Amino acid sequence: MPAAISFHAVLEPGGPSFMPTQVVAVPEAVCTALGRSTKRVVCTIGRRSGRLGLLPATGSGRYLLLRKDLCQQLGLAIGQGLTLEREDN
Repeated sequence: MPAAISFHAVLEPGGPSFMPTQVVAVPEAVCTALGRSTKRVVCTIGRRSGRLGLLPATGSGRYLLLRKDLCQQLGLAIGQGLTLEREDN
């Protein structure tokens, strides 16, 4: 796995229907670098680290789930841009 993976995204509403939450669409190149079997990713957003679920999107692609409490702690709102960086495991 690459030593550093970083990307910019926009916080969107979404998630599984039974658990509406905030999500970030993961670019295809990042999905490829992470590997298709990856289910969890430790990321830094702002100055906070967290273990995020990496789920398949409807149709194609993948997305990261961001818990409501994490978004509140970071001061993130739907539609806001952010940068995520995968931490070395």
